[in-house]
Amino acid sequence: YYDAYFKHKAGNHQASNDVVQRLAKDYSGYKLYGAKGLVLMAKNFYALGDAYQATYILENVIKNFTQFPDVVQEAKQELARIKAQEAKTNASVETNN
Repeated sequence: YYDAYFKHKAGNHQASNDVVQRLAKDYSGYKLYGAKGLVLMAKNFYALGDAYQATYILENVIKNFTQFPDVVQEAKQELARIKAQEAKTNASVETNN
């Protein structure tokens, strides 16, 4: 997870996503870090210009990882931030205000 995190922080979003994919595949038993990795992956996708993929991932984290309230809260915050940003340029995006 931290390998992906630091790649994300350095702006290397695609490499970070590659690490998260390995995390999900090879370490699926570590649910907390898998969930955190998915949130990180969503941030990467948004940074790469793919808002659809980012929101899809975040919505699934919120729905499927309720056992980790901190991760779900972070996903909700990130989803709200993305939707607010996208609503500035796309009137069809609902921000739930």
